[in-house]
Amino acid sequence: MSRRPGIKEEMSSQIKGLVLLAVAVFCYAGLRQTEQTGELGLFIHNLLRTLAGETAVVIPFLIGFYALREMLPQKILHLKSRLAGVLILLLQFMVSAHFQVMMDQISSLSGQDFYRASFNLGREHQGGGVLGAIIAMALYFFFRDTGSKIVLGTLAVISVLLITNVSLTQIGKYLKQAFSLFLKLIARLGCFLQEIYYILMAGEDEAKVSEKKIEEAVEMPGADSGKSLPADSPRANETEEVSSGLPGQPDLAYQAERRLALVEPAETGLREPKEQRKRTAELAGLGDYRCPPLDLLAKSSRPVEGQQLKNIKERARLLENTLQSFGVKARVINAQTGPTVTRFEVQPEAGVKVSRIISLSDDLALNLAA
Repeated sequence: MSRRPGIKEEMSSQIKGLVLLAVAVFCYAGLRQTEQTGELGLFIHNLLRTLAGETAVVIPFLIGFYALREMLPQKILHLKSRLAGVLILLLQFMVSAHFQVMMDQISSLSGQDFYRASFNLGREHQGGGVLGAIIAMALYFFFRDTGSKIVLGTLAVISVLLITNVSLTQIGKYLKQAFSLFLKLIARLGCFLQEIYYILMAGEDEAKVSEKKIEEAVEMPGADSGKSLPADSPRANETEEVSSGLPGQPDLAYQAERRLALVEPAETGLREPKEQRKRTAELAGLGDYRCPPLDLLAKSSRPVEGQQLKNIKERARLLENTLQSFGVKARVINAQTGPTVTRFEVQPEAGVKVSRIISLSDDLALNLAA
């Protein structure tokens, strides 16, 4: 039995809200589609237009808002002050609209004719209607143009404060926080753009340094001394005879980085630490010394006989087969004969590590010696 009063009150609020919502929709339809709403719609149209003029379209929305407030169970805090703020804001819109229409006719009318014409504009559904015309004429009579604008601006601020229920100090605090956040975002954006700029500039500097090193390497002193010998010289003929039997012989300078020397027999030894330190000290005193190009290393000038050339080809083929047996794909691209050793230049295929071939140096030396 204790729940019945609450249920009846809730039902009455729902019914009241539905009726007000229907009235709001009908008023809006009467303003927009007067002919479709009959005589009652025409009456509501004339009434609202006469009272509020061009701002009458806001009234149905206010009625609908109040209807939703009655229907929803949630209660709005400080409802009376918020409704007062909404009414003040509506009056401010009405007066501002009618005041603008009045200022357009002030040049052609004066005295009593001006006030009478302004009131007739409200009766003709222009500006802010009759209510807007009365308040606008009173403001113009007491404050004229500039004073009326100050009053209207003050009313707008007061209505916003009442609707939001926020004081000016709180609004200032919120604006300050928003401004500080905006400054932080600008600062972070500036730092981000600065880092990108530094990265791009550093990349350009590295590219310039790399190009400079390449140019210096191309223009390295002593490179002219590595020119090929004349074609008619005996030394050139001997060199061509040795290398012509080997497949795909590229230029020595081009293959400098991928070249591996296998000496037969392997008689290389480690340099003593004392001698190495002495050599390092000598090189440190040379300053900007640059190593000469590999083209300065001339090939052997010994005459190569047919039998010797045949032996070199066989050993090169044996070296390739030996590497193939260990799972290393490589080919001999050049061979140089000396007084005691023969130098083979091996080019590994793509993906083959040089360290793997170096680890097989002992096995290769044994196979070649056999």
